[in-house]
Amino acid sequence: SCGQFMTTPSMRTERSVCWYSWTRPTMWTSGPVTRPESIWKAMSLPTVSVPSKTASAPIQMMAMNMSFSMRPESVFAIISVDIDRFRIINDRFGVEAGNTCLRELGRIIHGSLPWDGLAARYQADMFSILYEYNEEHELLDYIEKLTLSYHVDEASRCGSTLSYGIYKVDDRNITVRLMCDRARLAKRNIKGNSLTNFNVYDDNIRLKDNQMAELESEMEIALERHEFVMFLQPKVSLESGNICGAEALVRWMHPIKGIRMPGDFLPLFESNGFIKRIDEFMWEETSKYLARLKELNIDIPISVNVSRLHIGNTDLVAELSHLVDKYQIDPGNLELEITETLFTEDTDTLYNIMQELKNKGFTIEMDDFGSGYSSLNMLKDAPVDVIKIDRFFLDEVIDTKRGKIIVANSIKMSKELGMRTVAEGVETKEQADFLRDSGCDIAQGYYYSKPIPTDEFEELYNGGHLK
Repeated sequence: SCGQFMTTPSMRTERSVCWYSWTRPTMWTSGPVTRPESIWKAMSLPTVSVPSKTASAPIQMMAMNMSFSMRPESVFAIISVDIDRFRIINDRFGVEAGNTCLRELGRIIHGSLPWDGLAARYQADMFSILYEYNEEHELLDYIEKLTLSYHVDEASRCGSTLSYGIYKVDDRNITVRLMCDRARLAKRNIKGNSLTNFNVYDDNIRLKDNQMAELESEMEIALERHEFVMFLQPKVSLESGNICGAEALVRWMHPIKGIRMPGDFLPLFESNGFIKRIDEFMWEETSKYLARLKELNIDIPISVNVSRLHIGNTDLVAELSHLVDKYQIDPGNLELEITETLFTEDTDTLYNIMQELKNKGFTIEMDDFGSGYSSLNMLKDAPVDVIKIDRFFLDEVIDTKRGKIIVANSIKMSKELGMRTVAEGVETKEQADFLRDSGCDIAQGYYYSKPIPTDEFEELYNGGHLK
């Protein structure tokens, strides 16, 4: 018998972020079609309350899979789009300004969709679009159209724009989630690049993706086999020239491939959450080593990094206090480096935790000072003891007269606020002399020493004056 020709109505609402719009006749069938209610129910969720991967992403995956199966001859790309400097917008203008940016992006994507298009809010400020095309220039024309249509005053005042990652669907055997991940991976490679706002997933990114997959498959075993090792980079008093502390830095000693540097694996660990395990491992190793130094009558602090993932997810006060009690060390010698970018997020929660840690005797450092937007604004409120000047801030500004004035006055202001100053990335005598003349307390960098194993650090410390 003749099949029944079925169509489905368009599902678009002004308050939607996830849409599934399909008005084209889709299939021949000998009976009625039951549409997946779980997809349709989520399409009218308000912009700012759409759950992240837990709700909207699975719905998106189901709908995209339907698109692929029903249109086998079509050529598709998945476009990942997000708002640059979104955290800064929230920090400067408040959460409602961020929500306005999300609504505007949702609105222009909604208005730009072809009549059979599909898009979803993937998570946070990240959206995914399934786009059918014939020629490559159609993709570029489309993202240019989105970029030119996006106008939010608060975003413009922060220099914020849209960035895109594109995955041309050339393998329908992989999962839709992996396709979306590839689009996001392509986009991640151009974050912060002012010369372009899009990137296309290609063989080079695929190779990097495979390398990341290899690292991810080995990380748990590496931790169990003690392949992660603590190295120390000395901190030097600019007044005396003697070692007055150190920063604990992780190295991966692979049994076959040799030493792996942090830049090879830490970005992956930060994205997949394994950084929490590494941080906790480093806190333990550092506490254990501080106990050894105490036995050697060496009383110096060692700083450790605290990832953003711990804030609100780890009882930092309890965990770090436990290590202090376990190894009988001075909490002031376990210095906690919190990256400057964290100070642009949930500052109330962060400041409460920092104040509790300070009350327990821990020393708090603002790491990477000068790398972000809000350093000066945060100084008046943040309960920090030490400001650590970012190496890139030092490199980029110190070569000009105006840059030197900025660095010198940042040091002066920090000291007037009762904070000590540390400069990292010091590589030349000229930099060290300038910092000393500007009143900086401590320097760290290859001019003095690269990160070294603990036994070499002890030899260097006992050698006395460095520079």
